[in-house]
Amino acid sequence: MPLTLDNAAGLAAIQVQINFDPKVLELQTVTACPLGGAFELSQGYGDGLVQLTFFRGEALAGGAGRLAVLKFRANPGAVTNLSSELAIADLMLSDSTGVIDLRQKDTLVTTNGQVAVTVQPNIDNARNGLPNLLEYAFGGNPVVADAQQRGIQAGRI
Repeated sequence: MPLTLDNAAGLAAIQVQINFDPKVLELQTVTACPLGGAFELSQGYGDGLVQLTFFRGEALAGGAGRLAVLKFRANPGAVTNLSSELAIADLMLSDSTGVIDLRQKDTLVTTNGQVAVTVQPNIDNARNGLPNLLEYAFGGNPVVADAQQRGIQAGRI
């Protein structure tokens, strides 16, 4: 699940809490992406939640894009047709003083998602003609249409 920010101008701290159903999903990794790399990253975990804090000494002059990618997996006991919301439960944005909560000044739009457990073997999240399982097996990225870059082609292994 990518965590993106459309405008990071003036930000020195970003704190976000993402809730999920621990009966369905298990958080495996959190990987900082290019925008997230401009900050230090601190992570906290609880039963069904992850809290990420991105912070730096000075506010960013600008920037947008992915802060991080969170990788989840379905729990071994999860059965078909179970689902879990991936909900942004809390979001705090502040400048370099650490006291100004930018939520009070700006309009915020958060987009939440949902993950469904399925046994369908041919899921193709990248819509590049390659099932996710095949991309995982050969080092591809199942959410990015990068088959040609990785040398993987549909129908030929």
